[in-house]
Amino acid sequence: AKSGDIVTVDPQLDAVVAINSRSGLGRIVSDAAHGSGVFFITPESVAVTATGVLIVGNATNIALVKVDYATGDRTVLSGPGRGGGLPVQDPIALALTEKFAVTGDPDLAAVIAVDRTSGDRAIVSGQGLGDGPAFGVPLGIVAASDGRYYVSDPVGSAVFAVDPADGKRTKLKLIPPDGSAALQSPLGIAENREGSLLVTDVKARAIYAIDLKTMAMHVVSDTATGSGPAFKRPWGIVAGADGTIYCSDSTLAAIVRVDPRTGDRSLLPLN
Repeated sequence: AKSGDIVTVDPQLDAVVAINSRSGLGRIVSDAAHGSGVFFITPESVAVTATGVLIVGNATNIALVKVDYATGDRTVLSGPGRGGGLPVQDPIALALTEKFAVTGDPDLAAVIAVDRTSGDRAIVSGQGLGDGPAFGVPLGIVAASDGRYYVSDPVGSAVFAVDPADGKRTKLKLIPPDGSAALQSPLGIAENREGSLLVTDVKARAIYAIDLKTMAMHVVSDTATGSGPAFKRPWGIVAGADGTIYCSDSTLAAIVRVDPRTGDRSLLPLN
């Protein structure tokens, strides 16, 4: 949201938290005591618009909440009483386009686009819409620079490409680095500045990179690649403007900073 800040949600605190990527200094952006408006109940995901507004996926209230980064004030973007269409059941991950907030909903086994102006909700892929293999449990999602959505699916051990125009799903045919490594349980997904996908794998306890031109996959960081604290349960992932990778690990209860060149890992010294 701001230079040097990583924004995340804490479901136990029912809060949005900002962490400085250099100092590890953290602060609460929005919760019951910071900002006014509708309360969070189990916030699961957050995305940042180009203007610095936060959009939060709030599971228990079945809503998307817009948060003012400066004040912490909260307003319902889409949910009960605002926006039409099939209600979002579990906004566990969010991606943004110019017009939509897009979520992969594991309860509905579908990708849903929410109009950022009206709050209207519409299925993009799944529930009978779009050709291709069905989702198992769509979790992570990224709106990539090539115009497609990419969805991680741990049940199918797969990454899907989704065409937002017609909902067509294509399971990526990945080329492992040595013929043996393969995706096992992909959770988080992001795009780096080179246009490759970054994927966290909770079973492999690893981060992989996928070249979308060749579909070649390589290990960015795991127990055999890079030094530092080993991943336990890597999930959310984002690449900073300088290429540095930040990964949330729920078991470590930490943000892990990863050097994309060496795979070295360090925990942000959260304060």
